[in-house]
Amino acid sequence: DTRPVRQNGVYVPHYHDASSPWGADVWAMGSTYERGVNDAQVTAQGHARNADSLAHMDAAAHQRLQAQAQTGQLRGWAQVRCASADRLPLVGALPAPTPHHSHRTLDDVPRVPGLWTVCAFGSRGLTLALLAAHTLAARMNGEPLPVPRAQAEAMDPARFWWKHGRLPR
Repeated sequence: DTRPVRQNGVYVPHYHDASSPWGADVWAMGSTYERGVNDAQVTAQGHARNADSLAHMDAAAHQRLQAQAQTGQLRGWAQVRCASADRLPLVGALPAPTPHHSHRTLDDVPRVPGLWTVCAFGSRGLTLALLAAHTLAARMNGEPLPVPRAQAEAMDPARFWWKHGRLPR
């Protein structure tokens, strides 16, 4: 089967990429995520986590990965993912700096006019991007939200500022 599999990582059994430095026909296993790591270094620990995930998805592919690792053929790449402190995306208008935090609800928080964001998906970009885009468009146009209000508030970029401002002094 050549269809991708996702289960605590992503395994793509085959894809064609003429620009790949590893050859035009490639298979890939990946998607490790380490909170707080902000460098793009390929690590033995990352390869080991991917191998463990692959063993649960496809035993034959796991054996191929192990064989390639032993012969020095295993290749890797690493990237840094943008994630928020609570691992939820940021979707909405950005809060405006104000000298006090007396706002009772997120709706009361002043916003920077015209400055909107949809980011910080971490490892959930493919899963959440479409819903986040619809939520952002609804917010921007004053339309009904495609998600419950509590869910939209959980993704609001002002949530950290608002929660901090509500802490007892």
